[in-house]
Amino acid sequence: MSHIRKRILANGEIRWQARASTYAGGSRKYHARNFETERAAVDWVNSQGSLIERRGISGGKDTVASYFKRWITHLEEAGKLEPRTLEGYRHALGKITPLIGGIKLAKLGTHDLDVAYVKLAKSGGLNGRPLSERSVQVVHRVVSNSLKRARRWGMIAQNPAADAEAPSPGRSAARAPTPEQLAAYIEAAQPTPYFPLILTALACGLRRGELLGLRWGDVDLERNTIQVSQVMCEANGKFWLRPKPKSEASRRKVAIPEMLAAELARLRTRQSQEKLAHGPDFRRDLDLVFCQPFGQPWRPSVMNRKIEPIARAAGLPKNVRPLHGLRHRHASDLLAQGIALKVASERLGHSDIRLTANTYTHVDDHLDRAAAQATDTVLRALLTKGER
Repeated sequence: MSHIRKRILANGEIRWQARASTYAGGSRKYHARNFETERAAVDWVNSQGSLIERRGISGGKDTVASYFKRWITHLEEAGKLEPRTLEGYRHALGKITPLIGGIKLAKLGTHDLDVAYVKLAKSGGLNGRPLSERSVQVVHRVVSNSLKRARRWGMIAQNPAADAEAPSPGRSAARAPTPEQLAAYIEAAQPTPYFPLILTALACGLRRGELLGLRWGDVDLERNTIQVSQVMCEANGKFWLRPKPKSEASRRKVAIPEMLAAELARLRTRQSQEKLAHGPDFRRDLDLVFCQPFGQPWRPSVMNRKIEPIARAAGLPKNVRPLHGLRHRHASDLLAQGIALKVASERLGHSDIRLTANTYTHVDDHLDRAAAQATDTVLRALLTKGER
C-alpha cells in the first residue's frame, strides 16, 4: 500500500509526504519521507515498491526452515485443515527441509528447488533409497502452496516453485483384485467376524473410514440403503469420529443389494444378543455397525492389521489393499456392467466425475475383447447391407 499527500508547513512551504507500507508476519510496516515536489514523492514510492518486492519484508530474516514452521503453525491456529492433512504437510516438508532449510527465504530460487527435487528422486526415500515421482510431486505441491502464502504475506516477491520442474508421474491404474483373487478372498473371509465389513466394502465401495463410522441409525434394511454421514479418522497416533464427511459429495445415500441387506440383518441380530449378554459393559452410544465385541470403535490402522492376514492367506497380491482394493473392484464392476459414469461417481462419493473417469478408465482384457466383438457385429451388419 502507498499514498502521497500534500502538506503545508508553518512557514508556508509545500511538501509532499510519501508513505509506503506492506503487510508481513501479521503486522503492517510503514515507510515515509517528505519531498519538495510531487514527482519526487511518486518516484520514491515506486522505488520503495520495487525494493520491497526484491528484498521482502519479514522474509529477509527467515530461513526456509523457520518459514515452514511459521506456515504450519498458522495452519494449525486457523483450524481449517484436518489433522491428517497437516500431518501430510509436515511429512512432505520434512523430506525437503534438510536440503533447502538453511537458505534465506528471500533468496530461495527455482534452481534450489530443481536441485532438491533431483536429490529427493535419487535418495529421498527410506534408508537413502529413491523417492517415487509421485512422492516428489507431493512435496512440490506442499512447498508451492507454502510459498504462495509467503508471497501473499509480502515475504517474497514471487513464488520460486511456480517454475520449478517437479516430476509428472503418469496415472496409476487403480489396483483391484481379479475375479479369481476376489473369490478366494471372500471364501477366506466368510468364517471370520470381519466378513460383513468386507462384503459391505465390496458391495458399496465405501472407504475404510466410512465403513468404520457407519451407524445402525444410517442403515435402512426396509429400503435397503445406507447413509454415509460420519467418518472414522486417524492421525498422529489418535483416532476419532468426524461428525460429517470431508466433502458434500462424500455425504451420500447408497443402495445396497439384497445379499448384503441379509448379512447386515444377521449382524444386527448377533449384536443385539451381545448387548443383552454384556449389559452395561457394551458401549451403546456410538451405535456402530462394525465395532469391537463390546461396542468399542475400531482404530483404522488396527482394522488393517486384522484383515491383512486374511487377504494374504487368500493370495491377494501385496499391491492390492485389503479394503481399498474392494472399493476399486466395486467401481470397476459398475463401469464394466454399463452403469453410467455419473451414477458410479456419486455412489463412490467423488466430488468430480473426472476423478472417476481418470481413475477407472482402464478395462480388463475380456472387456476389451467384448468391445471388439460388438464393433464386429455392427460392421458386419453394415457390410451386409451394402452388398444388398
